[in-house]
Amino acid sequence: MWYQINSPHIAYEALDGEVFIINTKNGMYFVASGYAAVIWNAIAAGYSLADLQQAFTHGQVFTDNNTILQTYITDLINEELIFIADAAPEKPKDILIIEKQSHLNEPLLTKYSDLQELVTLDPIHDVSINQGWPFQG
Repeated sequence: MWYQINSPHIAYEALDGEVFIINTKNGMYFVASGYAAVIWNAIAAGYSLADLQQAFTHGQVFTDNNTILQTYITDLINEELIFIADAAPEKPKDILIIEKQSHLNEPLLTKYSDLQELVTLDPIHDVSINQGWPFQG
């Protein structure tokens, strides 16, 4: 099974072992760090669920890799950040390798709503001819 980033509403940037994800449709933003960032980057690169399961199992990362992976991926789907792909994307050329790192925890998606109103501003469309911006006409 493959997943795709829910473009164009999802913008993301990887930085220093974390991935910052913004849902421009609802204004929520998320931080994926540690193994959560590893999984996000693997999905974005086109790796399948089977690839992730194999890499986590081979790396002996968690005792219950499949449940942990499925729980995190379900969180990503429920937040509408990714969806199940209709077809397999172009397969990455490299084999996915994930090594156990003692300082990293189980994947966790941290959700923030404090900038929700700012992210969803649409000054081009939220305007009234008589009252100006930010009034809807």
